Formats: sequence, C-alpha cells, structure tokens
Amino acid sequence: MPNEYKPFNLMEAIVLAAFYLFILGIIMSSCAKEHKSDKEERDCPIIAASTIPKIVKDSFALKYLAMSAITWYQKDSIGHCAYFIRPVTQKVLAEFNPAGHFISEDHSSDHESLSNDMF
Repeated sequence: MPNEYKPFNLMEAIVLAAFYLFILGIIMSSCAKEHKSDKEERDCPIIAASTIPKIVKDSFALKYLAMSAITWYQKDSIGHCAYFIRPVTQKVLAEFNPAGHFISEDHSSDHESLSNDMF
C-alpha cells in the first residue's frame, strides 16, 4: 500500500520540537545581543543644556534664529548635537564641535531613526 498510515511517534515529535526551540533560542539570543551592542555604539548621552559651552549655544542661536534646542547630546570628543523641530514638524539634529563650529545637520520625520543614523 503506497498510502500506508504511519503511527504518530510522540518521542520523535518531542525531540523535533526541542530542536526547533533550541535553534530559535540561539537565533533570538544572537539578535538581541547584536541589537544591544549596535544601540550602545550609536547612543550618545543626553546632557543638560546648562552643561553646553556658551560658544556652542551661541553658534546654535546664530545658525538657527528663533529656534531652541529640545535635547542636547554629548557626541564623544567630537562635540555636541542639538535636537530641535522647525515649523511644519521638520525634526533636525545639528552637530557642533567643542569650539562651536557647525559640523553637520540631519533631517527626519522620526527622531529615533534620526539620532540612530546620526550617531
């Protein structure tokens, strides 16, 4: 008989399920570790506006008239970044070196992806 019924083997099913769960656990663990290390590498600490050097704040004020920074970040030894929103909800991350010189600007409609791309 070509369509012969094979009885259900509980032990085979348990071993197969355990194998799949083991492989899934390895994959999930690996992804979680990669995501964590990527995030740690990209994240720059948020710092209080009071700790930003006056020359950096002045440079920001001259470049972005009538704008105010919502969040300031310390970008390693490179300088500081200011996150702010222009009218019509254009989110901007502006980067300045410690001497107050403008370095770059990045735009996005999503602040988290903006800061992840920038850092």
